[in-house]
Amino acid sequence: MVMTSGKSTIQSSMDTSKTSDIAAHYDYVDRLMEWSLSDLEHLILILQLRITAEQEYVNALLKIKQLPPAPTIDVLPFDGESTFMTAKAKLRANLDRTISERTHLIETMSSQHEVLSILRVEQEKKKQRIKRALGRINTDYALRKSMVLSELRKTYVAKCSELEQEENSNNTAIAAAATMANDDGMIISSPESPTMSTAKADKRKSRASLHTFRHHLSSKMPITDHNKIAKLKHEVMEADRSYRNNVVMLERLREDQIKTVEVVHSNIEVMFMDKTEITKSVLRYMCITEQSILAREASALQALNKICDEMDGRKDRLAFARRMDKLDFHPPPPIYYEHYKHGLLKDAQFGISLQMYSKTHGDRAVPVLVSRCIEAVEEMGGLHREGIYRISGRHASVDALRLEFEKDEQLCDLKQFDLPTVSSVLKVYLRELECPLWAFPLDLRDSYSRKDDATRLRELETRIGNLSLPHRETLRVIIEHLARIVSQADRNKMTIHNISVIFTPAIFHDEQQSQSGPDKVLVDLINHHESLFAKYDANEQGADTLTPASTAKSSSVMPEDMPVPKPTQPAGSSIPQEATSTAIAPPVGGNQLNS
Repeated sequence: MVMTSGKSTIQSSMDTSKTSDIAAHYDYVDRLMEWSLSDLEHLILILQLRITAEQEYVNALLKIKQLPPAPTIDVLPFDGESTFMTAKAKLRANLDRTISERTHLIETMSSQHEVLSILRVEQEKKKQRIKRALGRINTDYALRKSMVLSELRKTYVAKCSELEQEENSNNTAIAAAATMANDDGMIISSPESPTMSTAKADKRKSRASLHTFRHHLSSKMPITDHNKIAKLKHEVMEADRSYRNNVVMLERLREDQIKTVEVVHSNIEVMFMDKTEITKSVLRYMCITEQSILAREASALQALNKICDEMDGRKDRLAFARRMDKLDFHPPPPIYYEHYKHGLLKDAQFGISLQMYSKTHGDRAVPVLVSRCIEAVEEMGGLHREGIYRISGRHASVDALRLEFEKDEQLCDLKQFDLPTVSSVLKVYLRELECPLWAFPLDLRDSYSRKDDATRLRELETRIGNLSLPHRETLRVIIEHLARIVSQADRNKMTIHNISVIFTPAIFHDEQQSQSGPDKVLVDLINHHESLFAKYDANEQGADTLTPASTAKSSSVMPEDMPVPKPTQPAGSSIPQEATSTAIAPPVGGNQLNS
């Protein structure tokens, strides 16, 4: 009946492990239910925020509805109603429908939000009931197992050990009494002793001696020892009975705990099922409601889209044009530069940027002066004239031609001037541009010239692509002209090096010469102009190059197939763009992208 210490240690370890499993299971169930409720709360929060968003949307729509009506004008710009006005009226009519539909959606979402909130409360109550039931059975089982059972086991083991010690002490006392009997002259021999084997015939004498020994031993041992052993045996029996009964009771509690856990699991399963099914019903109802609302909104949008298809900016534009024709408005006259000596100059253009020239001349990419000078140089035989562009015209003639161009660039008669004068005016125009034709500083050109051919051409193509349209197209026209001159170098003696020396200062506004070697930028431009400018089609870009007569006449009425231009005047300006289309503005910084 005595338990060894090794078995007791193993059993204690197993009991602790089982108790820990119960605690871990309780903790998991608690965290599982808490997570489920938090998950439900998160859905409720999402729905609440969706309701808030819808309410804010409705409030914003109500603010639109509360806007005062559009301002009126004494004289309508149209005879009747424009397609724009029809579409605007339909858009405002859809506003009331949208507000009503979205308000209904908010009411539906709010009712379903209440359903989920009730589910949240009910599941919280069920969670508390589960925790109480599971906690109570776990506590009863754990306390009885860890305290009551442990104490009863200890008592049982202690009583068994005490009885064992007492019996061992009694055996020791019997051995001691036997020794004392031997000392008193009593010889008691066992049946296996040699004395018995040699005196079998004297059995009667031996029996008498044994009786005498027992009497002597009983006289030496106190009666109290026998009573103590009997009492200990009784106490061991009582401890064993209590221990057994507690084990049976603990086993019953264990079975109750298992059944409780099964019930808990079943309740948690129901919680998950209820949460899923109720949420399914809530979302399904909201989806059906919102789907029907979206269908009605889609129908309204289709009606609006049909009106949008009927909108026609050209019709409104023509209606406005017809209305404006009936009104007698006169735009302010253009402003021209007035020279101190020579009077009004219609096309003052020396010293301004290409960007400004383009804006004030109907977005023309290449100035008329550049186009006409190049055309005149080639018509006058400049491609074959020795020293072309190296020989300068007379100063008075150059000034006279400049003045003619600024008086009227289209009507300027170049035939009355010689070739050096025309070529000099082109160089002067390029040098006096507010921004260089190509802002490519000397240090960057030096770095460029030290690279290999392939790298240089890739870089050159990239830099050309970064130029604005007026700068790129004007550069292209000039480079193509210089390439034609270089192709006749055997007659005009203007090699690519000579052309580079003359036009580098004019194009780059840089009078300094490179100290590290030849400047290869202009050389590469001339040698590879066809491939470098191939992707930039001047016709597609809307640039006028060598057709100056095309800009001699401009129409004051835009054709019906021409897109409406975007406004370019500064913000806040009340001056119409058409009124300043031929005016000369003060020089401003060019918008060319620096390479």
